[in-house]
Amino acid sequence: MYSIPLGLNLQYNAGMCGRYRFWDKQNPDIAKLIEAAKDSLPEMTFKELSLTEMFPGSLVLVRTWTGKDGFTVCRWGFPMKGKTLINARSETWEATAFYHGSWPCIVPASAYYEWNVQHEKYSFAGAGTIFMAGLLKKFGEEWHMVILTEAAQGKNADIHHRQPVLLRQEDFPDWLQHRRLLPDRSEMYIVKE
Repeated sequence: MYSIPLGLNLQYNAGMCGRYRFWDKQNPDIAKLIEAAKDSLPEMTFKELSLTEMFPGSLVLVRTWTGKDGFTVCRWGFPMKGKTLINARSETWEATAFYHGSWPCIVPASAYYEWNVQHEKYSFAGAGTIFMAGLLKKFGEEWHMVILTEAAQGKNADIHHRQPVLLRQEDFPDWLQHRRLLPDRSEMYIVKE
């Protein structure tokens, strides 16, 4: 059992999921996405991408309906009044003026992390790729994304009160084309790190 300090930067919204693992060097779906990005992006842009552990502010790949090769390069976090918002509540984002003009996206990951009140780190991972619902919006010349969250379900609630909204591949059209989120998809296991 490892206990690590939470180390929150107060500029970030600590609602949930302050980090996630994009590629664990074993996930074939994400390896294909990385290859497509390497083949189609300018070399300097590809070199700037974060490909393993993601932190707020990282340059990341997200899946979109119309993006080139099915992905868009963006920065994790929406800038707002000197702060960076990394999450949006799924229950209220549509009614919040700040999110108007956002587009649905899908944030692929191998795992995401949470910390409990004792500052113990947990890794949430599935058998393959985890797909988190996100929002994409342009600020200036750069695209940014946030991850949608919902109230934690089942055993997840024992660790943290929020969790990302998870999607299955068959949910993609509902989210990307119709902005419809389906009920809880938390088919994961929890690994304490």
